[in-house]
Amino acid sequence: MEKKTYLIFGISKGLGRAITLHLPDPSDVVFGVSRSKPDYLEDNANVCWVPADLSNPVEAVNAIKDRIKNTKIDYFIYNVGIWENNAFSDDYDFASSPVAEISGLINTNVTSCILNIQSALENLKQAENAKIILIGSTWGLTTTMEGRLRFQQQNLRFGVWFMH
Repeated sequence: MEKKTYLIFGISKGLGRAITLHLPDPSDVVFGVSRSKPDYLEDNANVCWVPADLSNPVEAVNAIKDRIKNTKIDYFIYNVGIWENNAFSDDYDFASSPVAEISGLINTNVTSCILNIQSALENLKQAENAKIILIGSTWGLTTTMEGRLRFQQQNLRFGVWFMH
């Protein structure tokens, strides 16, 4: 089987960590992006950590492109999902969320995603059957089922709001 190359975002914990440790074969190459250094790199020689802060999209794109250069990418997995500090609490109030916090989550969840896809297009075109997988992950959060239902309701309203 041909060796594959992965570009995986959010590899330091949660779902991104699980994807990185269990999806690629040990012979595959993984470029793994996260702000903090994963604690499993010593045992996984095929994982090349790319430190990047996705809340600064332009800097992150440049850091990632500097590392992957012209390498073929078979799988682009954007597993990122940050929310306001109190998004899943009873105190959550979107109207009073600080502008900087909202801007940071949009930069991380949306802008950085789009700019990184754009930056990796030539790398993806080199693969025979490249895949782009986007995951808005909240799996790493300790929330109650009520919080998850509230998230789904807010997510639906958010989607409808953008349709008008």
